[in-house]
Amino acid sequence: MNKYYTILVVFYFATFLAGCNTNISSTTIDNVKMCSSIAGQQCQSDNPNFSPSTNEVYISCALKNSVKNTSVDFSWYYNGKHRMLITSTQVNPGTQSSTYFIHSSLTRPGNGWPIGEYEVKISIIGSNKEPLIKKFTVQ
Repeated sequence: MNKYYTILVVFYFATFLAGCNTNISSTTIDNVKMCSSIAGQQCQSDNPNFSPSTNEVYISCALKNSVKNTSVDFSWYYNGKHRMLITSTQVNPGTQSSTYFIHSSLTRPGNGWPIGEYEVKISIIGSNKEPLIKKFTVQ
């Protein structure tokens, strides 16, 4: 009986240690798409070209192998004569872990979108991984 108890304790301890080794460094961003309307938490197809009259521009991605309380920063830029930060938003799904979809959006300015090149920088906060850059155009 003591032998089985010892094996059980070792098994639970090993499982606990394996869970502790999961950290933000294993989190990755995948399946990045842009669209003008979102279904659920994701763009159904990738369309990085928009017209000046588009009401809202969405970006979605899969956050894979995440840990609880992983935050992602979406920084939106206009690449005119000089690169200009438009806005930055952070998404934190809280207690969810594993793989899930997240998104961010930017609404059309009052005078319409300026024609040109834009980009969204997606960063996992607290990670030393290079941010992912998704470019899009308004034409």
